[in-house]
Amino acid sequence: MLSPSLAPYFWRFKILYDMKYWYVFMISIIIGCATSKQTTTPTIHYRKTACLGKCPVFDLYVYKDGNITYKGLNNVKIKGEQNFHITKQEVTYLEQEIAKLTINTSKVLVRDLPKTKITYNGKTITIQQTKQVPKFNALVQKLGILN
Repeated sequence: MLSPSLAPYFWRFKILYDMKYWYVFMISIIIGCATSKQTTTPTIHYRKTACLGKCPVFDLYVYKDGNITYKGLNNVKIKGEQNFHITKQEVTYLEQEIAKLTINTSKVLVRDLPKTKITYNGKTITIQQTKQVPKFNALVQKLGILN
C-alpha cells in the first residue's frame, strides 16, 4: 500500500503513462487513415450529369493501377462512395476508347439530355449520346451501379 504522501505522485505518473499509450494509438490511427486514401490523380474521370428526368448521376475515377472510385449521386442503385477494381488491361482498353473518340463539341447541346463528361490527360470531352462510348457503358453495367 502506498503511503498517503506518495499517492498523488503515483497517480500523476500513472495518468501520464496511460496517456502515452493513448497518444501512440491515436497517431497510428491518423496515419493509417491518411495512407488508405487514393494519393494519385485519376487517369480517367467519367461523369454522368443530370437531366430533367430520372437520369443516373455519378462519377467514376479510374486509376492507372485498376482501382476505381465511384460516387453515386442520384437515380443510381448504389449511392455514395464505393471502390471497385478492374485489370490494368481494362484500363488500357478504356484509354484506347478515349483516344478513338472524335466528338464535335461545337454542336448545340440539348438541355434535357444528360451529358457524359470524360476527362483524360487534362482534356474534357462532353458527349450527349452514350452510344459513342460502348466500353464505358460495358464497365458501368459490369459494376452494377445503375438501377
